[in-house]
Amino acid sequence: MLDALEESGLDETTLIVYVSDHGYLLDHHGRFEKHMMWEEVVRVPLVIRHPRLPPATEAALVELVDVMPTILDILDVPPVEGLDGRSLLGLLKGDTDENRDIVFSEYFHDNKAMVRTERWKYVFATGKEDLALGYETGLGPSGLDERLYDVIADPGEFNDLAEDAASAEVLREMREKLLGVFLQTDPRAQDVPDGLTTEEALEWFLEPPEESLPPAAFVNAE
Repeated sequence: MLDALEESGLDETTLIVYVSDHGYLLDHHGRFEKHMMWEEVVRVPLVIRHPRLPPATEAALVELVDVMPTILDILDVPPVEGLDGRSLLGLLKGDTDENRDIVFSEYFHDNKAMVRTERWKYVFATGKEDLALGYETGLGPSGLDERLYDVIADPGEFNDLAEDAASAEVLREMREKLLGVFLQTDPRAQDVPDGLTTEEALEWFLEPPEESLPPAAFVNAE
């Protein structure tokens, strides 16, 4: 494709975005599906090429919701109001080396979400049901599960610190960060019941409305 663009002369006017919707988990941590929160799944390629952009490699935290506003910005198209994403153009041009303090991912079918900073990753799951979409463990519901990883000291995410007393304050802060994302972005935020603890509020947000789920025939398909 790149050769064809160059041969036709369109490479000087074409924006190219190479991206994946999930990473590649193949028996890492004993799992093989895409809806886990390990780095092998949530880290995805994002390559952007345009004549206006200098060659560079950036390591900033970004989300897939940033892709659309970035494309609009590069092409000088007015931004769309109400988007959760933010343009990466300044990052791509080298005007800044900062973007987000945290990134967020969720998987409603398994009632699971995560936030990650440069150092920490926090995963919360209600565990009220077994895994969905044909990936059932056969062990039944696991119950509420939260995990905390120091992704700098433990990039393979083998050492869960959620029950480590020395990490209790970090755990609390990461819980609050995850809840903060829901409160800022979830359309149901104004309906969250009063008096809930942070964990109870996270459980409430991770119960998806029935209309957002696929038909049962799809969920149970092999």
